[in-house]
Amino acid sequence: MHTSIPKKRTVSVFDLHKGKIFFDGIYCSIATAIVDKHRI
Repeated sequence: MHTSIPKKRTVSVFDLHKGKIFFDGIYCSIATAIVDKHRI
């Protein structure tokens, strides 16, 4: 049980980091799409 707790914590932190990168990518793509729309 003791070993599973830190393992879960590191995995959750890693997933959080991955999620942040994922959402940053979505935000960037949306922002670029909006800029392209205004440009056209």
